[in-house]
Amino acid sequence: MTFLVTNGVDLPFDDSSFDVVIIWNQTFGLMYSEVSKSLF
Repeated sequence: MTFLVTNGVDLPFDDSSFDVVIIWNQTFGLMYSEVSKSLF
């Protein structure tokens, strides 16, 4: 897996990989939310 550095505005991802980026973002948001942190 390759990690890319971005400024949050200009996303250097291919169109076919953008859905995967969104899914990973949502997954990490659920895992590391404040409520989830307090449960673990």
